[in-house]
Amino acid sequence: MKSVLAGLATLAAISAVNAGTLINTFDADFDYVANGILGDPNWDGVYMRFGDIPNGSPGDFGNGQTLIANTLDFPDALALQTVGGDWSGNANDGFFLYKVVEGDFDVSVQNLPAQYAGFAPLFDNRAFNFAGLMVRAYHTNNSGAPFSTTTTNVAENFMTAWRFNEFGIDSQVRVSTNGANFEYNRLGSNDATNTSRFYRITRVGNVFTFYVKTNLADPWAQMTVAEADSITREDWDGIPLQVGIVHAPFQAESRDAFFDDFELSGPNVNVPVMPTAPSNLITTATNVSGSLTFSWTKGSPENNSLVVMSQRPIQHNPVHGRTYTANANYGSADSLIGGAGHYVVYNGPGNSVTVNNLGANNLTYYVAVFDYSGTGPASVYNTESPAVLVVPGPGVITGATIVAGTDTIPVNGALKLKLIATFSTGETSDQTDATTWLSMNPGVADVDIFGTVNARSVGSAQIMATFGPHTPSVTINVHGAISFTDTFDVSHDYRQNGVLGTGWDGVFLNFGDVPGATAGGDGEGETVVMDAQITDTNGLYLSSVLSTWNNLANDGPFLFKVVPGSTAGLSGDFQAVLHIDSMNTLNGVVAGLMARVYNPADHGPAPGGVEHHVEFWKVQNGTTSVRRTQDQPGNNTTTIANGTAANWLLMTRENSTNFFFFEKENEEDPWIFVAEVVLEGAANNAPMEVGIAQQSTTGVNGIAVFDHFALTAAGVDGNAVGPSDVNDLSIKLEGLSMKIEYTVGTNLDGTALGSVVVMRAGAPVTAKPYDGQSLTGNPVFGQGTSLAGGNYVVHVVPSGGSQTNHSVTVSGLTPGVVYYAAVFTFRGDGATAVYSGGVGGQLAAGMLESISATLEGNGIPHGGIGRLLVQAHYTGGTAIDVSNEAEVFSTDTNVVKVFGRVLTGIAKGTADVLAVYEGLTNAASVTVRDPSFVDDFDVSHDYLSGSVAGTGWDGLYDPGEAKGNPIPDSPYVPLVGSGATVANANITSNGLLVVTSQGDGWENANAGGWFLFKYVPGDFQAAVKIDFLEVAMYNQPGILARAYGIGGNGVPGAPFGTVVSGNQGEYWVSLTRFDEFGIGTYTRRNLNSGPVTQSTQPDLGDGNYWLLIVRSHGTNFTFYKRLLETDPWRPVPNNTMYNIAQFANAPMQVGVMAGPWFNEQRTVSFDRFMLDIGSGSALRVATADGNLILSWPAVPGAVLQSTESLSPAEWEDVPGTPTLGADGYSLTVPIGTGTRFYRLKQ
Repeated sequence: MKSVLAGLATLAAISAVNAGTLINTFDADFDYVANGILGDPNWDGVYMRFGDIPNGSPGDFGNGQTLIANTLDFPDALALQTVGGDWSGNANDGFFLYKVVEGDFDVSVQNLPAQYAGFAPLFDNRAFNFAGLMVRAYHTNNSGAPFSTTTTNVAENFMTAWRFNEFGIDSQVRVSTNGANFEYNRLGSNDATNTSRFYRITRVGNVFTFYVKTNLADPWAQMTVAEADSITREDWDGIPLQVGIVHAPFQAESRDAFFDDFELSGPNVNVPVMPTAPSNLITTATNVSGSLTFSWTKGSPENNSLVVMSQRPIQHNPVHGRTYTANANYGSADSLIGGAGHYVVYNGPGNSVTVNNLGANNLTYYVAVFDYSGTGPASVYNTESPAVLVVPGPGVITGATIVAGTDTIPVNGALKLKLIATFSTGETSDQTDATTWLSMNPGVADVDIFGTVNARSVGSAQIMATFGPHTPSVTINVHGAISFTDTFDVSHDYRQNGVLGTGWDGVFLNFGDVPGATAGGDGEGETVVMDAQITDTNGLYLSSVLSTWNNLANDGPFLFKVVPGSTAGLSGDFQAVLHIDSMNTLNGVVAGLMARVYNPADHGPAPGGVEHHVEFWKVQNGTTSVRRTQDQPGNNTTTIANGTAANWLLMTRENSTNFFFFEKENEEDPWIFVAEVVLEGAANNAPMEVGIAQQSTTGVNGIAVFDHFALTAAGVDGNAVGPSDVNDLSIKLEGLSMKIEYTVGTNLDGTALGSVVVMRAGAPVTAKPYDGQSLTGNPVFGQGTSLAGGNYVVHVVPSGGSQTNHSVTVSGLTPGVVYYAAVFTFRGDGATAVYSGGVGGQLAAGMLESISATLEGNGIPHGGIGRLLVQAHYTGGTAIDVSNEAEVFSTDTNVVKVFGRVLTGIAKGTADVLAVYEGLTNAASVTVRDPSFVDDFDVSHDYLSGSVAGTGWDGLYDPGEAKGNPIPDSPYVPLVGSGATVANANITSNGLLVVTSQGDGWENANAGGWFLFKYVPGDFQAAVKIDFLEVAMYNQPGILARAYGIGGNGVPGAPFGTVVSGNQGEYWVSLTRFDEFGIGTYTRRNLNSGPVTQSTQPDLGDGNYWLLIVRSHGTNFTFYKRLLETDPWRPVPNNTMYNIAQFANAPMQVGVMAGPWFNEQRTVSFDRFMLDIGSGSALRVATADGNLILSWPAVPGAVLQSTESLSPAEWEDVPGTPTLGADGYSLTVPIGTGTRFYRLKQ
């Protein structure tokens, strides 16, 4: 009681200096975490954690929690320390101290330069810390839930003006509209953390304006937002708002924020004269069935009383002028006040109430009585001095039981115990966290305060629980029989050799390995590297790109053991441990444990052909994340919980469908419970694949190194000594079939070992039989038992026979395809079968007769690239593309150079390029020709005028504060002070294009970079040399390829969203140099204004300032770099490739861009630019009413032509004026008689 009552004398903190104005200088002591809001009459409420808002949503960093919120720690300041909280989109678990305001207002606050770390006088600009002001739509039912006037969905609507001081962003306006997030940045220095920031938001009608300044005496500077200097929210017409102080760290680690001088004014802002306070709040009756009766003395007989109850210190005052619904059944959803867990249990003229639906005496209830005068809009609540009481629940404990999913766990395993209690109220509930736990044998197994048991050594341990008068116990048995362990200390390449010779049962590497595979939205996944003790001597090195295990997608890498469960008549429960040695931190990269339900027939998705799995990821080398994918109600992946930055992960399965997740930082540490999740698809001991998985969904190469995996499960025995492998394995052709011969060893009784032959087309065998598995062989390839990933059983010989020499002739093979075979021996039979590690070989079906090599396309542009199409020709005329397997050599490296099968045109001329495959050679004559367009920037031209006349370029965008935004129909507003001050060729520096500019660049909805471009109708190669790059504060110049539409004024260049997504979203790809923060070359993909895909490359400072983007097949983009003009082009380090379906048949603007991303000037100079156009736009034809309608993309200069014959062809321009629409041109012509051919001259 003392802590609550101590807060009731703090009214000096806020004063009404005149009608309509409140000022809070935080000079009176108050602790919001300890006391809630009671005793602070001029704040209406505070949100401090996830769950405070009804129907709330956590962000990406765990459940938000306020650790400190007081005016005690720093003189005359509100001090905050929060962790995990977000305010973005629909996420709403950050700190928010608010006042509800009707109508217009003017609010401001001072953010102080201070932090707890060393009490330094600096703003805390550790990663992603935001602090400032927020205004939020207030729900009309007074619940505090997210509110929208335009959608029935639960959707957040708020706006912030807050501080950042990272990434060159000083401050930001962030807008959530029905849960959609928009960000408007004000650039500044990351180092300007030693001064204050004052933020201000005004509302006039439905117009909101945002301001910032550094010093009290400074004039307010308007913050630019959206399409104008303010934001109009017509959806907020007549809606009251919560207005106040916000803090969101956006991290799983704590961040600090400090405030002073909060000022709020408006016609409806005031501190009214409050009615006399109530007193003598007491409990007058208790019913153990779940009710309490309270009585109090009203401050005045004519007063009404409002009674609020919560199970934590009360965080919400009643708001003057609002009427509340009361319900004496505690917990009724219709009686919420301000936020979740706060209920109005009485509202009326009386002085007593009996409250029902209460819990037992293990719960604490906080009660407050607010007297009020008036009714409806005239009601005034006494929030200065409510009568308060803290009481236990009325019920008593009647029983307690420990629930354990199992009573047996392995050494170094864990088990989450629960205590389920029953009460006199009829309630049965989980009281695990309120229980005192004790191990009577801690050397065998200890237990933490949350009921997590850690197995230490073999033996039995009695675990006792104390809850109230009850002390149940349970015996936990610890065994040392770990089924399977791999510390990855033996060299093995899983891409080259599959799982042969290892204890693993299978591996998925690429898209298509899972039967009926589904690619992620980023493209088809590929494993680049998976090996032990080769790439990295610390363990298993795994690197993949475009790999996804979300929703329906299943194209990521997965190295697994089979837990057979019901297929072997066993329990499917398991414990799996993984240690992650290291991983990279790029966006979209996660790695860890996965348990996946599979179809026993082919290892495809199950049940019902739909993916069901649970994952325990480590995210971007940071915190852990528990996720579940299931078909309920639709196939979707849900984040269940986030943990800490631990590297040891433990997943357990209990009773078939229950999965538990634990983590720890060091091997000797105890396991810490993270989350529990139910996977209904794993019911009835469904068989599962359990192992190591990775996904990388943003076009970057995910990298992780693992050095320990352990699995304990029934039906898994990695310690069993398998039989000897086969000898004398031979694979040879017999026509279009393959004959496989081998010799097996013998059992102890002298009989022959059993054997299984597995084959796979085009890649090494990646699956093998698991012990006890029943198999069926079929010598027609693809007809026997499927072991997943295209691995088929073609032959089975039972154990116990008399013959040791075996053979099988396999048919159903495709000429030219290389088939891999593996032979496994086994002893035993059925459920007792134990298999060997396997021996393998490979051979191509059919006889290779010759190879051919031809150049794809029309020669190679000087300064560009090309590739040979190499085909292997087999018996029967079958031709197989072996371009990625053949070796390629140039006979004249002065003309053509080769790197990684990519040909680079070094100088104009002709050279023979040799292709070598399986000992056969063929040569292609390759011509290096002029590209379509070259600018060496050796002709003087000043681009500051905005004109490109006489240069060969088609257009220029130079957004700036003075010039505005030249992009048709673009909503982007250039930043204050932005724009180019120097932009010329051959003037500032001979033979160079020099650009000096400031502001932002191209990213998400920002379109602020200087951009000089050509129109390109189809495929292209574009290269540039950056001669000089000022490496400082996010400068990112390079090549931009931007899709576009037609503006309302008929001018090409509008955002491509006007064509494909019905909005003004930006669509483009880019290749730049960055050379900061470990990033060298920098590839990005921006679709519908983001969020942008940032495919950073680990080549900081390598000096490769020649850059090349190649577009092929309309939708594929690849990226290259080189050091010198005479060097061959090399792919960027992560081999980034984007496949963008929206760009099919779309013309683009292609050229050089500057992107300073700072409010200070940054300089870049460009040397030679090369553009080669490889294809034109497609011509589309439709018919209507006897006419042809011919249409094509909006490519300037394109001309429609026709001819009656192609031999000879006499092309003529088609008469008529094409009509220009949002997605291009169209022309209607009569069909006429006879034959006529049409083309688009580009």
